[in-house]
Amino acid sequence: MYQAVFFDIDNTLLFKQPSISEKVFEIVSAHTPDVEREAVERAYAASELWQGQQIMKENETGVRMPDEEYIAHVAGVYGRILKLESSVVQELAEKFTQGYENQYILAPDALEIL
Repeated sequence: MYQAVFFDIDNTLLFKQPSISEKVFEIVSAHTPDVEREAVERAYAASELWQGQQIMKENETGVRMPDEEYIAHVAGVYGRILKLESSVVQELAEKFTQGYENQYILAPDALEIL
């Protein structure tokens, strides 16, 4: 029986592992061994910015971008920033579409907060 339900809206109590940027690094580094984690983190931040702007645009216009196009744009942000070949961008888009197995771990101070 459940005693409580909580929502972790800002990912302050639970962390996804591997994170999106870790998964992207894994895929990209297989094709571009000299890619730096920091560059992937910057690309992740840029993709999050694009997604936020796109959601605002969709909310304002009431027109939603098709999922395939949306994912292609997100993968394209990584491609532009990391200067990836189109085949790697496509691989990222496919991984974003399929998802990947991950787990959640508690943040170090999560139990104290709860």
